[in-house]
Amino acid sequence: MKNIKPYGKVSIKKIKENFDSPYPNRWETLDKDLREAINTVIERNKSNWDNDKYNVMSAIDSMFEQGFFQKIHKRR
Repeated sequence: MKNIKPYGKVSIKKIKENFDSPYPNRWETLDKDLREAINTVIERNKSNWDNDKYNVMSAIDSMFEQGFFQKIHKRR
């Protein structure tokens, strides 16, 4: 079997370098805000999920997969 190099992960930094935007810090701001919001949700609900943050994250993932939230359509 040949030694095949795996594809590398795409980082936010790489995306930003290739994204022409008048808002240079919007990816960092979005990343920071999303992390803070998710951490708040996890901490608030962890006790209901065997005090395991991964159980909470799995439940959140399931909610999105099962369509608990309405899709937002782009305005034109």
